[in-house]
Amino acid sequence: MKATMKAQWSKVAATLEIIVYLVHFSGKLIFRCESYPAKRFSLGFQGEPDMHFEVKTIGIAGSTKLPSLSNLNAFFEKRLRTSFLERLLLPNRMYFRIPKSE
Repeated sequence: MKATMKAQWSKVAATLEIIVYLVHFSGKLIFRCESYPAKRFSLGFQGEPDMHFEVKTIGIAGSTKLPSLSNLNAFFEKRLRTSFLERLLLPNRMYFRIPKSE
């Protein structure tokens, strides 16, 4: 007697929950503000700041076993670092609006 079994795999939507900690952060921050009455100020880093992120995967919704996701954690850490440097490393800077106070 021979038995065969066919399985079909389909895409399954799952929710992955992660926690990101900024463990260490140091660098030379440049603060620029126009003279009074200033409408905004800017922040940017001169040189690459020293950053250390910790990414923890806490679970996949609907799953009791959590697979090893070290590659995914490394991806998140690298992407966070790249995004931060793209936005805040001089000549790029982040602008903030100063609310009117009367």
